[in-house]
Amino acid sequence: MRERTELFLDLYGNTLIRSRTAYYLDEIAVELSRLITEHRKCTSVLKELVDFETLKFKERDDVEDIINTWRLSVPFDIESMRDQRLRAYFKTRYDVRKNLLDWDYSFNIKKFTNFVDRERYIRFRMTGVAFETRLSEGHAPNRTMSSYIEGKKKKSGDSCLVRGFWGDIINSPYIPLGIEVENEEDRK
Repeated sequence: MRERTELFLDLYGNTLIRSRTAYYLDEIAVELSRLITEHRKCTSVLKELVDFETLKFKERDDVEDIINTWRLSVPFDIESMRDQRLRAYFKTRYDVRKNLLDWDYSFNIKKFTNFVDRERYIRFRMTGVAFETRLSEGHAPNRTMSSYIEGKKKKSGDSCLVRGFWGDIINSPYIPLGIEVENEEDRK
């Protein structure tokens, strides 16, 4: 149970994931790809949970293309892409971002909840790692936080797809998991 929970939290909220999680994601990407392309022949247990039959073939191809980028064989430098997003967000204030993060916490997050810890919130905003697991640190990029958007080539102006990091850099993954508890004992 603990391993499954850590696996979920790793994929859900961390830009850098454990090797074990990266290998699991690679395996599940193969399984999902097979489920999309060979739905009738597929024997995966996911077949009962996920149905791609209602999608058009073009939409299935698009989903398959995204899932295939989760494979370990596909290079993805999440740290530099995340840094690009941070630089674009903070602009000239990038060098003093730690102070800005403290301000964000004090004047935005704290007034809604005391459940989100200040140090963890700032560490997440600085590193992209929200959940630490047992005795290991993440070193592999979390490929589920990448996707493609339409862009233009700088020289020719032609349309192209640009891969980037589209994970959260502002709010943190703590809030969607719940900031209210009915029983105060659960908070501990």
